[in-house]
Amino acid sequence: MMKTFLENSHLFGANAPFIEELYENYLVDPTRVTAEWKSYFDALQKASGALTQDIAHAPIVAAFTERAKAGLQNLTAGRQDTEHARKQVSVLQLINAH
Repeated sequence: MMKTFLENSHLFGANAPFIEELYENYLVDPTRVTAEWKSYFDALQKASGALTQDIAHAPIVAAFTERAKAGLQNLTAGRQDTEHARKQVSVLQLINAH
């Protein structure tokens, strides 16, 4: 058990973001990582038993970020429309009262 931990300990903890970035680079273009990491990630792909190859997460995260920003812009526009409608109602009430 200790042998397994020592063989894999560099993949966890504070190194995790670094390893994840390497893996993302590998998924985009396998030549962007060193030969040692390429062979490790190649073996990881084969060991997973998945029918399809893993894809990079960075473009997906970026797409969701853009969708969230667009949603916030629409929400802000909706608030402005509500405020405009409230003012119109107030003007109509004022005209009606006169």
